[in-house]
Amino acid sequence: MKGLFVPMRMIIWMIYFWLYMLRTIPWIYTARRLQRRGETEKLDAFLLKRVTDWARRLLRLAGARITVSGQENIPQGAVVFISNHQGNFDIPLMLSTCGRLVGFVSKIEIKKLPIVRSWMEFIHCVFITRS
Repeated sequence: MKGLFVPMRMIIWMIYFWLYMLRTIPWIYTARRLQRRGETEKLDAFLLKRVTDWARRLLRLAGARITVSGQENIPQGAVVFISNHQGNFDIPLMLSTCGRLVGFVSKIEIKKLPIVRSWMEFIHCVFITRS
């Protein structure tokens, strides 16, 4: 029975991921409007809330329990967080726990995913060609 539980949870997680992405389409228009108006502070606050909520929901659905320590040691201003990205949880973990907008370096192929691409562009991700 346990062998069936893990794949089923992953299937549910992926379905939730994509349904939630579809639900964010109106938010993309809101973010674009704020961006066009030059309302940077409002845009950053809007994005931080949305991506943090999304990441926390995904982690909760996966059954993850997170303990964060040492946030007081993160300096204000620009910092670089590095993860090995051995699984699917690095991104939601960083988005949900850093307390600020976190951009990523990503393979260029991700730009083919329209909704994901929009969110990644808003949080200033950098797309690179792996070759």
